[in-house]
Amino acid sequence: MPTSKIVSGCPYGIEARMVTVEVDLRKRGIPGFILVGLPDQSTKEARTRVLASIRNCGINFPAAKVTVNLAPADFKKEGPELDLPIACGILAQDDAIERKRAETVFAGYLFAGELGLDGSLRRVRGALSLASLAKEKGFKGIVIPGDNKEEAALIEGIDIIACSSLMEVIRWISGHQGIAPYRPEPEFWQHFLMNGGRRPPPVDFSDIQGNALAKKALEISAAGGHHVLLIGPPGVGKTLLARAYQGILPPLTIAEAIELTKIYSLSGYLDGRAPIVVERPFRSPHHTASDIAIIGGGSQAGPGEASLSHRGVLFLDEMGEFHQDVLEALRQPLEDGEVNISRAASKFRYPARFQLIGATNPCPCGWLGSPERECHCSAGQVFRYRRKFSGPILDRIDIQTEVTAGEFREAIARRSGAAQESSAAVKDRVVKARQIQAQRFCGRDIGLNSEMTIKDLKIFCKISQAEEKFLEDIMKRHGLSPRAYHRILKVSRTIADLNARDTISREDIALAVNMRSLDRQPEF
Repeated sequence: MPTSKIVSGCPYGIEARMVTVEVDLRKRGIPGFILVGLPDQSTKEARTRVLASIRNCGINFPAAKVTVNLAPADFKKEGPELDLPIACGILAQDDAIERKRAETVFAGYLFAGELGLDGSLRRVRGALSLASLAKEKGFKGIVIPGDNKEEAALIEGIDIIACSSLMEVIRWISGHQGIAPYRPEPEFWQHFLMNGGRRPPPVDFSDIQGNALAKKALEISAAGGHHVLLIGPPGVGKTLLARAYQGILPPLTIAEAIELTKIYSLSGYLDGRAPIVVERPFRSPHHTASDIAIIGGGSQAGPGEASLSHRGVLFLDEMGEFHQDVLEALRQPLEDGEVNISRAASKFRYPARFQLIGATNPCPCGWLGSPERECHCSAGQVFRYRRKFSGPILDRIDIQTEVTAGEFREAIARRSGAAQESSAAVKDRVVKARQIQAQRFCGRDIGLNSEMTIKDLKIFCKISQAEEKFLEDIMKRHGLSPRAYHRILKVSRTIADLNARDTISREDIALAVNMRSLDRQPEF
């Protein structure tokens, strides 16, 4: 073959983009190694890694002019996963691998892997996306480092050829060593998910005395996928409630786990000990985080905390201390469930369907309106603090509830608190409510009440004329926006689901409105 052509791939957003590695070797002329096709710095360094790796496998590197093209050349290739296909292409051109056999293997498999100087194969980012690409393009299988085999095996229907070194790949291509495709045991991933999700939550609802309304708000949030803002003075349990929220979320499905694993693999958070994300993420960035850290972007346009929280929780503790630009940047993901990052020559889309839990004080010192301590904040300080919570942001937060220490103090005064409901009991109701929604939205692109469009609301949130009048009066009294109207209907639908009711009642609407405390406080 005049040139060797090996198919590989590079991460491109959450997915992978196919790259054809073309190798041309000329014995005449001055020896050299040219790498073209818009490689980034880490890809350019493949020349050094490939040369040393081939030599340390006991094979003479060809004394020839080697030209490697990474096609197509119109997008930047990032990462070291092209090391393996480049090395295999050079060896096939130099007859270190029998050409006809190599040509047959190259046509049927996608190759990806980083080479160590000693010829070893190291794990790469985005192996799951690369395996998905191999299946999508009709390849028989994928050749990857052994440390990536469990992750890639999530994609069924292709052979996973896991190797530990370049020499092992050469022997397999040459037919001198057989490698059985890696296949996990039947139901392995389901068992993995079930066992991984059985760890007890850091805080149980039964450990928290009082705050019945806040607990109910979190239950409704978990059942319908609604965003929550907890408001209250310091020390009343806002952070504790948010931590307990993990224990009432249903376990991940296989499809959700695959989607999350793609994100975490691309971000480099996976290792051999954790080949798949088995629990819903709970991300809690510090309030000094930048908008790029939260939304994503940067020099490599990678995912941020919003995408790392996908199908889980993004907890913004001391939300009022976050920079206003950061909060405003959350508008799109809160509304659309995804983040779009644009560059001059490319656009990246990352899923970001998380559940936001914000915890904030009513003012900088935290004691405004509290009967316990006097607030020392000036009017200007309070105004600047609250200005960060713009109308569009508050409209997107379905549930806004106050957290107080009143019930806790009463229990202490009685010296015996009433038995509190456990997280397991709440989780059972949440799971049943989500099952109702799964049946309701079967065949649609949505799965939770919070994801309903206006058209869906007309179909699934029908209310009687009397209840419509009741809601209209509330809208006029509090000056609510049309978006708030739709949010109230979504929360009402979730409350009805938790009570296993087909229709939305006036009580459901009243509770949904009661869960938007800031709409009833014009001064906030």
